[in-house]
Amino acid sequence: MKKYIILILVILLSCSLFILYNYYVKSNSHDNCISEINTVYNILKDNINHDFKNMMRGETQIHEYIKIADITSSQINYQIIWLLKSTNNCDKIVITQNDFWIQLNNYVHETMIIANIFDLN
Repeated sequence: MKKYIILILVILLSCSLFILYNYYVKSNSHDNCISEINTVYNILKDNINHDFKNMMRGETQIHEYIKIADITSSQINYQIIWLLKSTNNCDKIVITQNDFWIQLNNYVHETMIIANIFDLN
């Protein structure tokens, strides 16, 4: 279980480092920015969907999924804050994508509620 949580943390950390690297090192063309942020969004979305399906099939324990979802939600919040605080013009264009991040975070919270309901039964 701890190895699985550590793996998720490594994935989330790598997403953050990927964005920071591209933010400070690569050029920030509009297409490049959108591509980078979409990559991180898709990684987080795919991982939480995969973990939720595993929980529903009984391959992941409920309390383990809740921890993973909580970490993912924190990562999403970080991405939203990072976009809002950005002073880069490219990132201001991408702020419009915050609705997608907020919807993803709402989805993560909804799956946590479902997991808690299953845990009560």
